[in-house]
Amino acid sequence: MKKVRLVAHQAWQKKLVTSLQEWGFVQLVDVKQQLKDSEFALEVDSGDIDLDLSAAAEAQARIKSAMEYLKRYNKKSEGLIAGFMNLKKQISREEMADIIQNYDGLAVASRFDRYEKRMAEIANLLSRLAGERSQLTPWLKLDLAPAQLNQLSVTDAVLGSIQNSQYQALLSKLSAATEQQVQVELIDQNNRDCLIVVLAARHDERVRQVLRESNFSPVILPRSDQAPTEAMTEIDSEIQMLRQERDEIAATSTQMLADKLKLEALYDYYGQRTQKYQIKKLIVSTDTVILLEGWLEEKHRVAFLQKMQEYYPEVVVFITEPEETDNPPIVLKNNSASTPFEFVMNMYGWPNYREQDPTAMLAPFFALFFAIALADAGYGILLLILGSYFMRKYDLDAGGKKFFRLFMTCGAVTVVVGLCLNGFFGNLLDLLPSLAFLRRIKNAFVLIDPMSNPIGMMILCVALGVVQVWTGYLMKSINAWRRGDKIGALLDGGPWMVWIATLTFFILTAAVPALSGLATIGKYAAIAGALGILLTQGRGSSNIFGKLGGGLYALYNTIGPLSDTLSYTRLLALGLSGGVIAMVVNTFAVMLKDIPFVGWILMLALLVFGHLFNIMLSLLGCFVHSARLQYVEFFTKFFEGGGSPFRPFRRETKYTVIKE
Repeated sequence: MKKVRLVAHQAWQKKLVTSLQEWGFVQLVDVKQQLKDSEFALEVDSGDIDLDLSAAAEAQARIKSAMEYLKRYNKKSEGLIAGFMNLKKQISREEMADIIQNYDGLAVASRFDRYEKRMAEIANLLSRLAGERSQLTPWLKLDLAPAQLNQLSVTDAVLGSIQNSQYQALLSKLSAATEQQVQVELIDQNNRDCLIVVLAARHDERVRQVLRESNFSPVILPRSDQAPTEAMTEIDSEIQMLRQERDEIAATSTQMLADKLKLEALYDYYGQRTQKYQIKKLIVSTDTVILLEGWLEEKHRVAFLQKMQEYYPEVVVFITEPEETDNPPIVLKNNSASTPFEFVMNMYGWPNYREQDPTAMLAPFFALFFAIALADAGYGILLLILGSYFMRKYDLDAGGKKFFRLFMTCGAVTVVVGLCLNGFFGNLLDLLPSLAFLRRIKNAFVLIDPMSNPIGMMILCVALGVVQVWTGYLMKSINAWRRGDKIGALLDGGPWMVWIATLTFFILTAAVPALSGLATIGKYAAIAGALGILLTQGRGSSNIFGKLGGGLYALYNTIGPLSDTLSYTRLLALGLSGGVIAMVVNTFAVMLKDIPFVGWILMLALLVFGHLFNIMLSLLGCFVHSARLQYVEFFTKFFEGGGSPFRPFRRETKYTVIKE
């Protein structure tokens, strides 16, 4: 990685920033903070840039709002896989330029805002009208407007309801209380209530008292200046008009789905403008000169200088090596076999610029642990087929390709490991006599069967753990050597590597009869390894007692690497659990094949769904636990981290990609 500085005349700023975004070579950084306390400190007014940035961000937000509005009218689902991978639409430069110049996306967004507000108003109006309609429906037999009852000169009229069981009692009470100077009109009656109009002398408190005591519920009808039937007709007409308006807006909005690509292109356009204004805030400028600083990959150095010479010969370009205090961004560089495993690496973090990228070391361990945990060649074949299908069907970006290549690589390793571990869709071949020839081929590859020899498989998993933990200390020494700390490379990680190797040798001499004659050598080798830790791990202390105490503490902590290796037994547990589920599925499925007529169909259905369920469940566990072993048992031995990915200033898009 190279540090690059550009010094140019103020007049070149806009064009230069546009070119840098178009080329996508340089990651620009903020140099204002570096100059803040120096003799070259400048007072920079970024007010205009802030306004432009705010305007571009607001325009992008409005376009996004328009896209969200259209989404509710899109009946076509883009599909689970396409949605997960966020596949971008290809668009030519000419089409993009035409959209930017001729399509008024902000006017469309304003139009959609009006539609959305009106649709909300219509929804509220329809809800209110539905409420009025439900209130009026029971009173349709009332043949006059309720307001007319209020115009009576000597009589009060009250509309309301009372339960059927209390209606006759109410009549009797009113008659007795008013000496029959009251009239009750029954308008309608349903299963529960009577709807009545009570006519009594004006301001007769006796009537009001009886109504309160009888649980009479007064009713105030909407549109009281009209008879209920007339009001209902008017409400139905209004509802019809509102629904028609709603349908017209929906139809127009559905037609506007044809503009979805244009809106997506504009969203990306305003996003790029936002990027550009954010970059302009990183530029130090005076009335006449601008200064830009950033990072440039070595492989793009020649191409960058050629373009600068061709388009901006007046601009001064300085390219230098990173300084000791710099923390340059990271570009991971691995071969085609290791590159997919950068996906796993990046989930944990990024190495710093001065340490070894561990992806190449991580790759074989992750793939092997994944395969042991899955432990089924049939499932590995399915991973290969599915990965190949998605790679061919979809135009994936770099991240998507890494993701599927990761699972394809793990699937290929799983095919080999699964055959060695006697796994092919569980024990399916053992239960079907008609496939005996395939069973013989499978058995020819079997090296160890975890079901019949779990102890041996556990020892293998622990042995792999020992190898990876040892490799972790090797990486620690490599990183120290790269930093120039050769003594640290030899005395920090080296003794641990020796101790792990000698202790392993000692255990083997005790456990393997053929090596028993070397037990004494193994014992003294392990003691020598322990002494190496005792004498070197406290070297950072300034006095002999501190050095000895640090060594003793490190020797006590050797239990940590030992417990780390035991953590690898989880691979056996995962393999056994998946294998047992597969065997249960196979056993039940084979039991169904003897059912007349439909037996084979039922068997195949159970096999398909059972194994699909098992592989989905197993894949999650295999990935998570294989990654955990890298992050917790491997990386903790050496990984420093703190790096950041190289993100060159380029045209970044979310929905579209320019096709060349």
